[in-house]
Amino acid sequence: MTSLNIAVIGEDPSLREKVCHALAKKGTADEIAFYNSSFQGKLVTCVDAVQFPQKIPSLVFALNLSNYCVLIANSLTPAVGECIVAADFLAKNGCIISENPDQFAPFVKNTALEQWKRFSSIDEARTEILSFEPNAVEGPAKGVVDHSFEVKGVGSVALGVMLRGTLKVHDKLTAFPSGKAVEVRSIQKQDHDVERAECWDRFGISMKGATSADVGKGDFLSVAQFKTVSQLDVEVEASKFLKEPIGKTESKETLHASVGLQVVPCELTGQANAGSKTRVKLAFQKPIAFDAGDVLLLLRLDAKGLRVAGKAVL
Repeated sequence: MTSLNIAVIGEDPSLREKVCHALAKKGTADEIAFYNSSFQGKLVTCVDAVQFPQKIPSLVFALNLSNYCVLIANSLTPAVGECIVAADFLAKNGCIISENPDQFAPFVKNTALEQWKRFSSIDEARTEILSFEPNAVEGPAKGVVDHSFEVKGVGSVALGVMLRGTLKVHDKLTAFPSGKAVEVRSIQKQDHDVERAECWDRFGISMKGATSADVGKGDFLSVAQFKTVSQLDVEVEASKFLKEPIGKTESKETLHASVGLQVVPCELTGQANAGSKTRVKLAFQKPIAFDAGDVLLLLRLDAKGLRVAGKAVL
């Protein structure tokens, strides 16, 4: 069974919930909420950015766990603008649902969202959404953890999404950035025991050799080696919608860097003007892990304007 993971984004929580309930049944919820179902042999998971727009990481988490995106909004607001910028930076597939869908045409021009289909209701969009066939990413197994905890009689459990390859029972993995060794004791998908989890599957694994204190939200699990760094010299693309540059000419700017579900404070040396690509230096408050091709987002968590400031392809 293939897995369709749908990020449901937009400013209005009631509109997001309406979409999620139309597609799946609600499960766990904290910074993000999961809704689960199946459709014509496909496992469907909706991810609602429940803490957005108050907290920008909630939006980033939902997008980074998904292979499809639904933007639902009836007007263009600063928060909806942030959704457009983030989804574009992460090159997402998806659709737009709005009472007046054509109003977004000028605002998504020359972005990934320009190619998204537009609908006037979830009823009209439902078949299009559920028929989307995500491309499996081939290569060494790579998953990202969104929850971990201890279960009596089971042991240490990690939940997450496969981002590449296939995970099998007894696989020996490494957690990044910690470098902790983890063996897969068992795997579940939607509460059913399975022997493997394929790319885009949402998994639950029982871990051997590590506890929930060792492996937690934001960690990558992989059979391959990841880079773990405390600083980077990297080309940053600043959003064309910024009103002021990223960075300062005579001092450093403190931002937050996000890769996958990691959100780490960092200091940026250099300056990137809106719409430009510029090399800068990033110094992270704690080590951050990434794989070749991962996208790093630069966030201004407390900014009054656009909080998704820029990106770098690692």
